This record gives sequence, structure tokens and C-alpha cells, in this order.
Amino acid sequence: MNITNGLFISTVLFIFCVKLCADEETAFNPNDPLAYNYRGYSFAKNGDWEKAISDYSESIRLNSNAAISYIYRGFAYSRIGNWQKSIDDYSKAIQLNPNDSMSYGNRGYAYYFDGEYDKAIKDLSVAIELDPKTIANRDYRGKAYLSEGKYDPSIADFSYVIDLNTNDEMAFEGRGSAYLQKYNFSQAITDYSHALQIDPKNSAVLGGRGYAYYKMRNLDSALNDLNRAIDFLPNYVLALNTRGSIYLYKREYEKAINDFSKVIDLNPEDFVAHENRATCYYLMLDFTNAIKDQTVVLEQRPTFAAAYLRRAMYYNSLNKYDEAVKDYKQSIINDSKYAEAYNDFAWLLATCPISVERNGSEAVKLATTACSLTNWKLWNFVGTLADAYAEAGDFDNAVKYQESAIRLKPQSAENSHDEKERLELYKTHKAYHASLPNKPTK
Repeated sequence: MNITNGLFISTVLFIFCVKLCADEETAFNPNDPLAYNYRGYSFAKNGDWEKAISDYSESIRLNSNAAISYIYRGFAYSRIGNWQKSIDDYSKAIQLNPNDSMSYGNRGYAYYFDGEYDKAIKDLSVAIELDPKTIANRDYRGKAYLSEGKYDPSIADFSYVIDLNTNDEMAFEGRGSAYLQKYNFSQAITDYSHALQIDPKNSAVLGGRGYAYYKMRNLDSALNDLNRAIDFLPNYVLALNTRGSIYLYKREYEKAINDFSKVIDLNPEDFVAHENRATCYYLMLDFTNAIKDQTVVLEQRPTFAAAYLRRAMYYNSLNKYDEAVKDYKQSIINDSKYAEAYNDFAWLLATCPISVERNGSEAVKLATTACSLTNWKLWNFVGTLADAYAEAGDFDNAVKYQESAIRLKPQSAENSHDEKERLELYKTHKAYHASLPNKPTK
């Protein structure tokens, strides 16, 4: 949908009124403001917005008290994306005619497209109060509420429109998007499906429904929608990111990397695509490229604690333990309650294959914090504390906490024998150290 269609809905009524007058063949009178409005319409009809604006401006110069001329010019400005001048003209029209619902509606559209959603909502609410029958005002107020994250009033507006017109594609799309944001994926799919019955080639709706299917783990339907969306709009970032995430989930890493790379080509600062591609590289044992992508993420989100933790994991895989330590520390600085960061840092200090990197007493402190933050309920965190005590030479506590970890570990969990072997190791007063890989892959 063209971004100015909403503005056209209201303003076109005025332009047709001008056309009826313009159809009468009259000699052009350079001193008549209406003559410039008529000619301005002719230019507008042919898409020559600059000339239309020039004529409307001359009409205003000749008669600055005609609200209709400001409305025409405001509409022309909207067609070239000059939202501020459009808003200024509609404001002048409102000043001259405070009860004109169309001026409020059109200014509300202009505010919406200019990203001033709160002002759009206020203007569209006035327009609706003055003229409850113009459903475009409710459509765009619903979209403004949606953009403001006010999903319930957004749904209410779109539902009102749908009750009046079951073929309003914008309302079904908007309500579907609001339900999507509320994690009501099944209702989102229902509304998006209605919208697609009206326009089967709406790439935005296909992408939205594909994302909803993805969140419901209906991956085949998701891929079908996303493939179609990308066929219609090859540079559709949301669809590419979502399809890449599905390929990642399905372990089709090359396909996932291809989609994430396309997103990054379109927007090099898309940190989600970089992070997802980093995950793909890591799972393909390409740790160097994983670190490169994760570093870009951190350049974009320097306070993102989880990103430091992930890069630390990648550094560990390359046996770059000094760099991993730096990232663990920064992760904890960024989020002092990030239990996983404390646990993973403690694990490295307790079990690192390189003796110089191990620090049992510090590992005990970190692992204790991790357990405290998670109320001592995670068996693997308690197991890390046991490893830390063993490295610190306190085998009584190592045995104590390893036994606790075994009790906490679900019977269905894999490799329970590893925990029991670890317990026997601590009973013989030996610490556990991870094995050093023969050679990092990449």
C-alpha cells in the first residue's frame, strides 16, 4: 500500500468538488484564487505535485483565508513526503475551520507517517468525534495505536472497521499485527488469512503470517508464506530474518547463513542477523567468523551482557581463554544479576585445560553467586560449584555439592553417569579439568 493512500481517502472528496467546477471551460483569470486551485488540480491529476503546490501557493497569496486551498496544498505536500509542510497547511486549515473533520483526519495521517503517533491519535480522535462514519480515520488511529504499542485500543479500532466492512484489508492486517504483538498467534493467523483473501500478494501480511506460524512451530506453513513474501519482495528483511531462523532451527546452516547475509547486505547494522549468523558459524565450528559477527553485535549493543557471554564461548572454542575471561567479566559488569555469566566464568576458572587460567577460590565465589541467583535449583550450576571447590582443594564441599547436583538432576537428563564419575573423582581428592582440543577447527 502506498503510504499516502490514507491521505487520499479524505482529500479526494475535495478534489472531486474542484474538478466539477474545473470541467466548466472558463478563461484563466490570474487574479482569481479559484483559477489557481482549478489548475493546481490539473497538475495534481497528472502527478506534477511541484506545479500543483506552486498554484495552490499563489491561490493562498491571493486569498489567505480560504481553508480549502491549504487543504489542497497540504495534500500535495503529503504526496512528495514533506510531512511537516503538510502538517502546517492542515493546521492553518483547522485554524480557519475548527470543525472540519477532514482537516483533522488528514493532519492525523500526516502525523502518523511522520512518526508522531501520539499527535496522530489525538487528531484522528477529534476527526472521529466530528465524523464517526469515515472509517479511514479509525484504520489509521488503529495503526497509530499499534505503533505506540497500545494493542488493545488498536484491536478495538480495527474491529470496529471490520464490523462495518469485512473487505477492509488494512483493518485485518492491522488487527493481525496487534494480535501478533500480544503473542496471540492463532488469532493473528486468522486475521492475516482474511487479509490475504483480499490481496494474496501482500508481502507484509505473508511475512507476518509466516512469523506467526514460525512462533507456533508450524515450520512448513511458515516457510511457504515466507518464500512467497520474499518472491514478491526480495529485500523483505523481516521475512529473510525469520526464514533464516527457521533454517537455523532445522540445522540447515548454509541456507540460514545465506538469508542472514542478505539481511546484513541490506543493513550492515542489523545486530539480530549478525548474532544469528554467528550462531550458525559456531555450530558449523567456524569459530573465527562467529567471533567476527558477535563483535559486530557488541559494537551495536555494547551493554548487551548475553552477547559478551556468547563471544566468550566462541573464544573458549578457539582456546583463547584470556579473551574469554575479558568477556565474562564484561558480561557481569553489564548485568550483575546474570547468573549464567557467573556460572560459565566459574566453570572456566575451575576446569580450564590450561592450568595458568585456573583459579579455584575465585571460581567458588562466582559459582556461589550463580547458585544464589537461581535459588540453588539448577543442578548444573550446583555441579559447577562442586568443580570449583575441587579446584580449590576443598574436596569435602566438592563431594557435598556434587551429590546435591546429582539429586537435582532430572532422571531423564543425559549423561548422568558423568556426574557420578565426577563424584568418585572428588572422593579420591582429584579435581576435574576439561580436555584441551587437539586443534581448534577454525
